[in-house]
Amino acid sequence: MDNPELLIVAGPNGCGKTTLAKEYLAGSNFHYLSADDIAAQISPGDPQKASIIAARKFASILEESLPEKQSWVIESTLAGLTVKRWLANAKNLGYKITIAFVFLDSVELCLDRISTRVANGGHDVPEEDIRRRFPRSIHNFWYTYRTMADHWSLFYNTEESCRQIAFGENAVHKVLDRDIFNKWQGLIA
Repeated sequence: MDNPELLIVAGPNGCGKTTLAKEYLAGSNFHYLSADDIAAQISPGDPQKASIIAARKFASILEESLPEKQSWVIESTLAGLTVKRWLANAKNLGYKITIAFVFLDSVELCLDRISTRVANGGHDVPEEDIRRRFPRSIHNFWYTYRTMADHWSLFYNTEESCRQIAFGENAVHKVLDRDIFNKWQGLIA
């Protein structure tokens, strides 16, 4: 039997995680886990009201299912360090860990995209949460989570497309688009 896989599609709020996660899921037999989806199921009219309960349920589902060695695609901002524990547990259980991190140029662009999402009937995220999570998400991916993954990819999500600009294993990486990667380096500085 192949090792189970844990694919984390990560990035700041509004960067396009769900779109990329659904692309990864197409044609796979992975299970999918998103705190946003859980919150929408708990409180369809106002998912933000259920965000804390959804986060707890997300953690519970993941922690209980890892020993079953099912492959998962999960979404996370990686703005906190809780995922470190899950990754360590998954590694101990023999999971292959991949992180696909999606980023945008600025927190303002994230705010604009969330505003558009809300106007189209999607879920909202409080502005203070978006502003707080944006730098933390970027920092934690680059300096903590990337080094814990077996493989990682960095995606830049423009209005035209979501393009892979770098990939690697642990801290070793290959850059596919130097100009965009330079933008990324400005964000992590």
